[in-house]
Amino acid sequence: MKEVALKVQKRDTGKKEVKQVRAEGLIPGICYSKSNEPVAIAAKPLDMRSVVFTPYTKKVCLEIEGGQNLECVLKEVTFDPITDEIKHFDLQVLEENTPITVSVPFVLVGQSSGVRAGGIMQHVLRKCPVTCMPKDLVSAVEVDVKALEIGKSIHIKDVKKENIKYGVPDHTIICSVAASRASRSAADAAPGK
Repeated sequence: MKEVALKVQKRDTGKKEVKQVRAEGLIPGICYSKSNEPVAIAAKPLDMRSVVFTPYTKKVCLEIEGGQNLECVLKEVTFDPITDEIKHFDLQVLEENTPITVSVPFVLVGQSSGVRAGGIMQHVLRKCPVTCMPKDLVSAVEVDVKALEIGKSIHIKDVKKENIKYGVPDHTIICSVAASRASRSAADAAPGK
């Protein structure tokens, strides 16, 4: 699994304190754990970029001022609706024997035979919640599309991974190849039509 380091400082809780953190140019956040109390934290906006703006799910190696180190995953991010700045973030600690649910992207690998024949790839499901133990967590689920033909689809049931439970039904479509106008016109113009 891909990893990223993040240095944060502890902060006080409360609306007034959150405003003060933002006034100092930091982003307020919270780090949750099943076995411990939540820790209120603040991070520099530049440091948050590699955690938030990524196509992959990453393990966050969190370094809290005072020497505390934790392994976490990003659970939620709140953006300003006008400026798109990060307003708040939630991290969840990865605990060895505790299952975790996190959103993981699907990455299409290869060029499908249907696209080579003139079809159009439709990537329907880009991310999906998965539940697994921290040791089984992946940055992304790779979907091999090389054999995908025009009019065919790949479903969740086709990319089952051991020890990972998807949060959507098995019949959910991840991607499909649709016929383009050009390929339909060529098929209609073919002899015998």
